[in-house]
Amino acid sequence: MQKSILRMDSTKQVAKHYKSMLVRVVTLTQHLAENKSLKKLKDQLKSIDIYLASTTSFNVVEFEKLFGLASGLFHNLIRDGTIPDNPHSIKVKSDIKLILQIIKDIKKPIASKATPPVSTSTNPTAKGKVKQLQESVNNLSISNSNSKSNLTQTSTTVDWTKNQDLNEKVRSYHKRYATPPQTNSEERKYFEGLLEKLKTFLGENKLCDRTEYTGSVYESLNICGDILEFDVMFVVRNKNLAVVNSGIPGYGCVKPTNTQTTTFTKLLSKEGFLDPTSYGQYFYGVIDKFLKKIVDHGCSIKQKNHGVACQIDIMKNNEIWFQVDLVPCFEIDKVLYVPKPPKFKGASTVVWRKSYSLEEKTALKGLDSGNGCRKQVIRVTKALFKLHMNGLFKDFTSYCIKTVAFKLNKSNNDISWNDQSLGECLVYFLKEIQQCLKSKRLIHCFETSINLLEHTDAKKCEQMEKTLGNILKNEKSFTDKLSVKNKL
Repeated sequence: MQKSILRMDSTKQVAKHYKSMLVRVVTLTQHLAENKSLKKLKDQLKSIDIYLASTTSFNVVEFEKLFGLASGLFHNLIRDGTIPDNPHSIKVKSDIKLILQIIKDIKKPIASKATPPVSTSTNPTAKGKVKQLQESVNNLSISNSNSKSNLTQTSTTVDWTKNQDLNEKVRSYHKRYATPPQTNSEERKYFEGLLEKLKTFLGENKLCDRTEYTGSVYESLNICGDILEFDVMFVVRNKNLAVVNSGIPGYGCVKPTNTQTTTFTKLLSKEGFLDPTSYGQYFYGVIDKFLKKIVDHGCSIKQKNHGVACQIDIMKNNEIWFQVDLVPCFEIDKVLYVPKPPKFKGASTVVWRKSYSLEEKTALKGLDSGNGCRKQVIRVTKALFKLHMNGLFKDFTSYCIKTVAFKLNKSNNDISWNDQSLGECLVYFLKEIQQCLKSKRLIHCFETSINLLEHTDAKKCEQMEKTLGNILKNEKSFTDKLSVKNKL
């Protein structure tokens, strides 16, 4: 079969645009932490540069293969968050498209003429370089077969995801395990009545200027078997507070600007910062005083700490009827802060976490416009991880799952997020999670300096990644997991 050959003048044209692209890639990646995938991209680009410099003529198909591999590596690094998706990376994407178009245009006339290959025997050095590079490419093709995006829809390994029977099985799983439980009017009425009394009480204690409703109930992401839980943020706008840079991405130190008039003098750390743990305990005590005033013969209320929140269980007939998470919060310079210091070893205990609950709630509202299925995919994933993975995915939280959805919603991907492709979308989503676990990298959508998996145990990430790989290796292994029975 005749091969198309790239002529000298065309080589110069490609080389010119390639050099321009290479400069942009170097600028874009020079300050990034290096990982295996990024190193492979740099090595591949260097190989192409050598190829262009040492060869007077070469095979178009061969060059297209070399450049296509580099292009695939670059787009994978954008997908997994290693390379930021910003104006610089957009220009690189534009360069890639331009070079591929030039190659396409060159191949047309050459292919029709069936020009015989130009020998490189007159240039032994170039011939040796080409042979060496081709061997390198062959090795890279093998070693990178797993690092290439598993999301490519043309791959024969995922053809089964388009099977309509799979859609039905996923829908059946969703109906059994992942459909949001319905709230009735009685629950709503009791909750709203209790909340109005609590808002008044906290307002009198200067612990509430407004409320915000957040969490899975209001996002339609709660699943079957979940206890009905309302999340309420009690926001205080305190002009006597300022935020000091903590040095930890996503966190800040809250400090009174006037210690003479602050009502939180007893809650300050030695450095003069408002201690989040002490403030949480103070808030808990105020809620306790409120609950002691509540007399209700139909229900009883139990109180307990729940992370950043004070959780109250509304009991009926000695069973939990529903729960309410009460989250104290300060609004400082239009940013919300909650009293939740980081858990990783060596972190400061006096820092407050930034909250993006309102931004996330807004983003989720438009996530499924046009009969989308992203929320169904999120709920099915939550159910799989919670009910059918024997606790292995405990560290890959609901927040991580939601972040993957935000990430995929921002990126350009060749998949239709609709109910008719539910099975395909679920596999696509789980393979994206698998890639995140493999790279141990999941970038926060609203705070890009935060990697949500940074402090997750590497062995645990590897174990989760391999488990997903085994589940997704073929249709039978995947549908077997969907068929597992679990009592709710």
